[in-house]
Amino acid sequence: MWNYLKDLCLITTSKVLEIKYLHLDFEIGAHEAVRETFSGVTIFGCRFHLAQAWWRKNAYKEKNSEFGDWLKMFFGLPFLQHTEVEDGFIQLMSLCPNELYGHIFADYILKTYVEPDCLFPPVLWAKEPFQHPRTTNAAESFHRTFNRQFYCTRPPIYAVIQTLLETQEETSLKLNTIQQGTVQKASKAEEETIAKTIQSYRNYCQNKSSEELIKYLTHLGNLYRGIKL
Repeated sequence: MWNYLKDLCLITTSKVLEIKYLHLDFEIGAHEAVRETFSGVTIFGCRFHLAQAWWRKNAYKEKNSEFGDWLKMFFGLPFLQHTEVEDGFIQLMSLCPNELYGHIFADYILKTYVEPDCLFPPVLWAKEPFQHPRTTNAAESFHRTFNRQFYCTRPPIYAVIQTLLETQEETSLKLNTIQQGTVQKASKAEEETIAKTIQSYRNYCQNKSSEELIKYLTHLGNLYRGIKL
C-alpha cells in the first residue's frame, strides 16, 4: 500500500512522498511495513488502542477493589516521559496487592511494552500529556463512515464512484478549512479532560517523588482506563 501511495504521489504531483510522523495502532506488521518504505519515519502508538489492548489482557473486571484500583494505575503510564516508564512500572509493582494475579498482567506489560528490546518500547507510546490527542480514532472514524455508505460486499460501480466523489469533495473542503486556519475544536468535556491531565502532570513535575508519581498514575489511570467495546 505504501509503495502504491508513493508511486501515485510521484505521478500526480511529481514529488516524492515522505512521511516524518505517523500514528499507528499496535500491529507489528504495520510498523514494519512503514519502516521498510519510509526509513526515517517516527511512529507514535495510538493511546486508545494501547488502553484497549491492556484492557483485553486484564481478565480482572471487579470494580471498587484494591486490586482493581491497582490495575487502573497502569493506564497512567502512557502519560509519562518514555524514560520514566520503567520507574513507574517498578513503583506499581511495589504496591501490588495480589502477586499471584498481579504478576500475570504485569509480566505481559513488562515483556511486551517496557523491558529493553520489547515488541513495543515506551518511546512508541509514552509521552507527557499535551493538546494533541495522539490517537488514530479520527482515521478509524472516517473508515467506519466510508464503509457505511455501502450495503453489500459488491456494490454497483456507479455507487462506488458517487461515494468516492462525495468523499473527495468533503475531504477537500476540510483541507481548505484547515489551510485557512480554522480547525474544529474539541468538545468542552474533552477540553476539560485535557486541561486536567496537563495540570496533573505539571503538579507531578513540580514535586517529583514516589508518592506524587503514584498519585499521578492513579488520577490518569481513572481518566483513561480501557473500556469494553
